[in-house]
Parts: sequence; C-alpha cells; structure tokens
Amino acid sequence: ISRFSSLISLFPDTRFHALVDSEKAVSLLTNELTSRGQSAGGFVDIDAGMRRTGVPMEKAAAVYRSLSSSNALSVSGLHVYDGHNTQQDPEERQAACDLCYHRVEELKRDLEERGLQVPHMIFGGTPTFACYAGIPDTDLSPGTAVLYDWGYSERYPDLPFEPAALVLGRVIY
Repeated sequence: ISRFSSLISLFPDTRFHALVDSEKAVSLLTNELTSRGQSAGGFVDIDAGMRRTGVPMEKAAAVYRSLSSSNALSVSGLHVYDGHNTQQDPEERQAACDLCYHRVEELKRDLEERGLQVPHMIFGGTPTFACYAGIPDTDLSPGTAVLYDWGYSERYPDLPFEPAALVLGRVIY
C-alpha cells in the first residue's frame, strides 16, 4: 500500500485505481491515502470462480458499500477475472463467460437499486476477453495477450494472435 501511495506521489498527473477484495483492504488504503492527502479510484475485484483473487460474489456488495463510503477512494466499478474459464471449445467458453457476465450484471443491478453507481465493469483474461468484446459499456482486461505465448496459440487457435517473442535459455545445475 505504501508503494502504491509512493507511485501516486511520483506521478501526480496520473489517475490511479486499486483493486480491493475486502473491507480491510479498503480501510488500509483509505488510511494510507488520507494520511498523505491523496486519492485514487477503486475497483472491487470479484472472484468469478477461479478462487485465486477477488472477493466471493456473495460478499462483493458489502465490500462495494465499504468502498463507496471511503473518503480517499472513489468507486470505479467492478473488476472480474475469470481465469478458470479455459474451455478450448469457443462455444463452451462463450457459454461460461455469458454465465459469469449475467451473475455480475445481477450484482450491478442490486448495487444500483441500493443507490450505488457502478461506472465501469472490467471482464476477461487471455482466453476469455474476446467473449466480452461485443458487450456495450464493458471494458476488457486481456491478460497476457500483449505478450502472447506459444501455449495460448496452441490451446486457443480461435484467437487470432501470434506469439510475441521467443526466449531461449539454459539451466545449469
């Protein structure tokens, strides 16, 4: 958190956003930023099923309410990483993404009915970002697509990418 705050100090003309996955994270960030007279945006990071990052869907509304009451973090929206959706078949992958999107859309409607704004929704990992590309008012997070690796090109031939680089190395014991 202190490194995040230091970046804000180093680049005062840049708007920073943090991912939060608990009320404790909101509190710690708020305290640090407030003590330094700073502010940032905040996205609630949703665990869509991978169980690696984010808050479980059923606890997300509480974290969102906590974020909306912060005096140093402004609500940016919802961030959803669905790294568990690794279906090789494009139709199966799309169906899984549709289910994920509809669950998050329900959460968004619930938050808005409680008077909370959800300015942005960010979806996707490397294999799934194309599934969300046609949804209006949705931002994409393509993961490793910038430096696409050979494994992805073999596993997901439906995605039109080429590996970005070749790295050769030697391991010596």
